[in-house]
Amino acid sequence: QLLPRKCSLDKFTELVEELQRDEMDLWLRNEGNANPKEQRETAVDRYDGERAREKAGRRGAIAAFLRAHGFAGVDSAKRTLLTTAYPIHVAAELCNVDIVRMLIQEGADLSRENSAGRTPLKLAQRKDKGGSHAEVVALLAAAAAGQ
Repeated sequence: QLLPRKCSLDKFTELVEELQRDEMDLWLRNEGNANPKEQRETAVDRYDGERAREKAGRRGAIAAFLRAHGFAGVDSAKRTLLTTAYPIHVAAELCNVDIVRMLIQEGADLSRENSAGRTPLKLAQRKDKGGSHAEVVALLAAAAAGQ
């Protein structure tokens, strides 16, 4: 029994209102915070969607860079009469930090040497005049250390 046998109408009304407030508070808490499993699934879906959009954007930017510079793929060589270059080398030489980062994320080979025998890191270090390529050098050095 919820109520004592002898209960005034006012007391009864007060208890009912208190129960309704408690029930409403519980409902509001549950409504604002969905089932934990649903919350987790929603968060995972949102994270996966953001990663997919990021990856699609990265791949689009890389594809545009590769087309603009005459490369067929992330690790494909472009040969001219006397030289051989790779996308990561061209991006490093141009000091394009974003493209260098994206190429690393897409698995570009950082140990590959161009026709002058330089890795992308060595090329960036050589091109660095007064810190002009410092960010690319730091990025490539960190990525090479992580390989």
